[in-house]
Amino acid sequence: MLKMDKTLEQLQSEIRQLRSRLKKASSTEDRLHDIEKRYRELLQSNDSLTREIYAIRSIVNMPQLYLDDDLRIVGYSADFVRQTTKVIDYAREGTDLSVLVKKKDVDNLREYLERLRALENLPYEDGEAWQLCYSGPTEQDRIGGQWTMHTANDNWKFANHEGKWRLIHLPHTGDRLDCCLLSAREYGGPSEDVRLVYKTRTSKNPDNILDNTCFISATSGKEAVMPDINGYTVCLGSNYNSLARIQKQGADVVSRHEILEPDTEYLVEVERIGGRVSRRATNLDTGEEMPLLYFIDFDAIYDRENHIGFYTYSGEAHFYDIEIYTRPSRFDIEQFCLPFQIEITPRGYGLKSKYFELKYVRNELMGKTLHTLIFNDITTRKAHESRLRESEEKYRKLFEEGRVARSTTTPDGRFIDVNKEMERLTGYTREELCGSRAEVLYVDPEDRRIYIAQLERDTYVRDYELKFKKKDGTLMDCMITSSIHPSTDGSAFFIEGSIQDVTERKRMEAKLKEVQKMEVIGRIASGVAHEVRNPLNAILAISEALNEEIGDQEAYKPYMDHICSQVDRLSTLMNDLLELGKPLKTTEFMPAAVFDICRGALELWRQSSSLKSCTVVMFDRTDGARLKVLGNSSKLKQVVLNLLENAAQHSPEGETIELELSRSGENRVIIRVTDQGPGIPNDVMPEVFKPFYSTRVRGSGLGLSIVKNIVETHGGTIEMINNDPPPGLRAEVTLPLFEDTGDEA
Repeated sequence: MLKMDKTLEQLQSEIRQLRSRLKKASSTEDRLHDIEKRYRELLQSNDSLTREIYAIRSIVNMPQLYLDDDLRIVGYSADFVRQTTKVIDYAREGTDLSVLVKKKDVDNLREYLERLRALENLPYEDGEAWQLCYSGPTEQDRIGGQWTMHTANDNWKFANHEGKWRLIHLPHTGDRLDCCLLSAREYGGPSEDVRLVYKTRTSKNPDNILDNTCFISATSGKEAVMPDINGYTVCLGSNYNSLARIQKQGADVVSRHEILEPDTEYLVEVERIGGRVSRRATNLDTGEEMPLLYFIDFDAIYDRENHIGFYTYSGEAHFYDIEIYTRPSRFDIEQFCLPFQIEITPRGYGLKSKYFELKYVRNELMGKTLHTLIFNDITTRKAHESRLRESEEKYRKLFEEGRVARSTTTPDGRFIDVNKEMERLTGYTREELCGSRAEVLYVDPEDRRIYIAQLERDTYVRDYELKFKKKDGTLMDCMITSSIHPSTDGSAFFIEGSIQDVTERKRMEAKLKEVQKMEVIGRIASGVAHEVRNPLNAILAISEALNEEIGDQEAYKPYMDHICSQVDRLSTLMNDLLELGKPLKTTEFMPAAVFDICRGALELWRQSSSLKSCTVVMFDRTDGARLKVLGNSSKLKQVVLNLLENAAQHSPEGETIELELSRSGENRVIIRVTDQGPGIPNDVMPEVFKPFYSTRVRGSGLGLSIVKNIVETHGGTIEMINNDPPPGLRAEVTLPLFEDTGDEA
């Protein structure tokens, strides 16, 4: 008979244990398969995201190099290959950065990294005792009161769960939304550290563990952007429960693999001491402490908003036993404001002739430190700057060697000496200036106080802009270059300076900008008009055909009339647009009698204008002289015709419009159109000649723009002046006269 070492009960017990272990093994295997599936999805997501990032980097043309702790090249962005293909070999062989960057720049980077390492050794654990500022939640906590929801929904709530008040987020994993709840109050700041302690319990369903995360130094949650765009996100169970990480402004700076257990309680402690952000997490069910995460921000941002918040990616999360502490910081935020940015000329084939702005970023990904250098190509900018410097040097030389107004004054403003150009510029004699103070030239005496304060601070000013007035009251824009000459004891002895009148230059710059703007508008307008004309002609042809077919039927006649009137209106607008975009050829200008131009325009207006309620009277105040101008007579008739039409449209019924022709001096002629309308408000007057500006409901806003363009092309000016006393407005066109040599116009 076979001898048994174990009883039946023992065997049955072992069988039960084996079944239990088999069940657990099967459950573990299922979880492992689930984790493998998530990991594959994560890899695919990361690959897609990486490709998108590479594409964006290529678009903005900011190639990157990735370095190890010894500053050896270990990687590169795809667009760096366009700079030099040798980077492929450098990364494969782990070549030192000095192969691409000059030694002095590498030394600058090493020195900078030493400064960052020094931040690691600051006494972060020392400091005053933490002061409790918040403990909760309690039954008094309210969303909309102590807490703000970033995006309104019904998934956040405060509830008493198993005898403890908790902040609970209900899962809605189907829509994959960022769900954030922010404190209404701010905690911490540039002179105050902050500490957040909380407990969180994960969901029983592993699929619902989607970030049990917190924010510090975040925005209020009332903005349209995510709250972490300002501050730091400290993640637990992030990225489908696969990562622990710290983010700055939404971008990873530290990340490690981490998986949270379902239905498990965790204690999380987050601190921001100075620029150091850290996270400690403990599994309270097992007592296991997770690896410490920390990040030192060397370009600190916690001097902005400082709200505390919680986050989940549509998952299920419980937050409770929340405590927020602050204390005065022993660190100045300036200690953590150490951005790295230098300009370099790299080494290597294809790079020597280029300039780059070099920026540094450090990340810790999966426990490995990665140093990133971002190369911003500034070659074009440097070339522009060089040309600009050369231009400025040429201008300065002309300015300093040319005839400029110079003066010498005491610190309190008494003139000691002036030159002849200063007399010509100001209109004062030397004797008048030397018997007065500099304040006589200033439009606003406060300007001199500000100017002298800067001069005393810097001892020298160049091209300082001031508004002066001449003896006759004429205003002028001036640029001053001056310096203080000290006495032996260091006090100001006298101020020597030069003054340049830049009034005309500023006027010409403003005029040039206006001309350039009109040129662009004209080209665009002309293009639009050409594109619209063809379909407009088709509409016109069809409407005429329809009108022949059904136009005499009363039911359709109002519609046909409306179509025709609107087509006519569009045709007029297209003609105006073409007119605006059509440059005048001054080489084709011919002498033309001004009287004939005005009389011809008046006849055209009487024949074509629909506004017959006004009377136009023409006055020739040139004593019968046959004054001529050099120009395009049809365009000048259009100017007068437009001004008459404008006057008629704004004049009361039955009023008289005056068209007046007179001489101005020896070589100018004035065409004046005066109405009795309401005039133009002073605040509107600067706008009337701008394209597409109109006070009329059906006006295109192009008439006066076209008029101004024609007048100025003829070397003239146009001005709108309200009658004084009111009512009425007069439009004055001034043109240069043509010296008649006897040729026929």
